[in-house]
Amino acid sequence: MQKEEKKVQPYSDTIVAIATPAGTGGISIIRVSGAKALACVLPFLKNRKPSQKKLNLKDIQPRYAHLFTFKTKMLSDDVLVLYFKNPNSYTGEDVIEIQCHGNYLIAQKITQTLIETGCRAAYPGEFTKRAFLNSRIDLTQAEATIDLIQAKSTSSIQAAHAQLQGGILYPIGVITQQLLQTIAKASSAIDYPEDDIIETSIQEIIQALKPVKQQLQTLKDSYHKGALVRQGVRVAIVGKPNVGKSALLNRLLGFERAIVTDIAGTTRDTVEEHFTHNGILFVIIDTAGIRDTTDRVEQIGIQRSNVAIESANLIINVTDIHNPTDFVKVNPSTPVIDVVNKLDLAPNAPTLQSTKDTNSIYLSAKNGDHIQTLKDTMVEKTLGKIDASGASINTMRQFTAVTTALDSLNQIEDVSMHLSLDCVLSDLTEAHRALCSLTGVIATDEVINEIFAKFCVGK
Repeated sequence: MQKEEKKVQPYSDTIVAIATPAGTGGISIIRVSGAKALACVLPFLKNRKPSQKKLNLKDIQPRYAHLFTFKTKMLSDDVLVLYFKNPNSYTGEDVIEIQCHGNYLIAQKITQTLIETGCRAAYPGEFTKRAFLNSRIDLTQAEATIDLIQAKSTSSIQAAHAQLQGGILYPIGVITQQLLQTIAKASSAIDYPEDDIIETSIQEIIQALKPVKQQLQTLKDSYHKGALVRQGVRVAIVGKPNVGKSALLNRLLGFERAIVTDIAGTTRDTVEEHFTHNGILFVIIDTAGIRDTTDRVEQIGIQRSNVAIESANLIINVTDIHNPTDFVKVNPSTPVIDVVNKLDLAPNAPTLQSTKDTNSIYLSAKNGDHIQTLKDTMVEKTLGKIDASGASINTMRQFTAVTTALDSLNQIEDVSMHLSLDCVLSDLTEAHRALCSLTGVIATDEVINEIFAKFCVGK
């Protein structure tokens, strides 16, 4: 079977962009990539001492930091220049990185000068897109790059780094090779029309696919973990009015985010903020107190509370020391932590009470007693036993590809008694194509463009 490869589009143009955020800092970095990168930059580089010789291409050694002056009629700035010669660069092309002083106007002027003399302004994500098209990275590593840039917690950084280092690429490569061997076996068996050989071949294929399906199922199951690490654990704080939900939100965050009063029904809308604990990002949603009410505004707030509960990965169900078992009803399929608040009003109450119906954490949002216990329990209930650096699929695109491959292989076993080898081969090929789309060996322009559109300019 002929292997389908992604099309590599050779680029004749050289691109340039500022790679550092706008603003004032120590340095700004301008990145140039393309066949003419060195030729475009060289005319503006001068030795810092006028007595030194005029620069030529041989003076710029790959992987060395060179100190020059970038000089035009309107600009003069001392810069560090690094040259990465193809194919040993991020994009696989010749790459120049210019480090100038961290004034955004200087970086803009350098970029503008290079555009006026032969470079083109890079599109968002175009450097990484060229890295993909030049086979420097695959699509999962490209997605990991944007995840690493946007990560908001230590665990999400670890997960992105693991994927960037091939955390998904390696197991998918192993599975793909196993599928190719099975496809070759099925293709060979088609050449022999005898029924007994065909039946034996199908059963051998089903047996050979069992470890493949197990590996795919493991990857599919990892999506929940990967999504939580990448996007954060959504936590809804729920309970009846005036049990201290907003005070608990403020205490978890460490600052006054929500309004706290003694008036029941103060919170009329959901309030969302985030914090990290043990390297895990938690997105906390304070909700309106749940009760029967005729107040139209409060009713809307309660409706939004129910929506927050449905979308939560974890629920903190709050009551107070006056009614320690008076919890609201919540979705039984979502992990729940029962919290009894206002321990400061009854300091002799237990901090952790086990009863027939509940296992509650007693705490005080007002003075912070046992908040650490709650935070540790939040980790334990969600990602506490998960290694964030392990292989996991992190995006819906990856999940869809793995699911499609697994469904195609499951179909072979489900209807094996009624299948011909041609049908088996078709399902095997579909599974193979799905996995190739995951890494980008087979990828449409629409998928590629959608992924790289999420990047910032300069990456």
